[in-house]
Amino acid sequence: MPYVNFTESRFENISFLNCDLTGGFFQALQVKKDISFVGSILTESNFSETKLKGFDFKDSEFETMVISPELARGLVVNQYQAAILIGMFGIKVE
Repeated sequence: MPYVNFTESRFENISFLNCDLTGGFFQALQVKKDISFVGSILTESNFSETKLKGFDFKDSEFETMVISPELARGLVVNQYQAAILIGMFGIKVE
């Protein structure tokens, strides 16, 4: 589902399993309960204006994405993804 558009959608307890969501639009989502992306590709996806508490990206893959930093609290990522996010926010680790 590359470039899928779920902008302003409402989800409840949803899992995307092994989906190609490259370049997808997930802006201003309203999510009740949990959402996961196991085995899914999220590169260049846009999650701006979406509160990411309860989102689980740790078993997904992405190189870049758009998120609203002030809404990222509670997002679950793995170590590799954390490094990507730090770079996206312009933070330098020495």
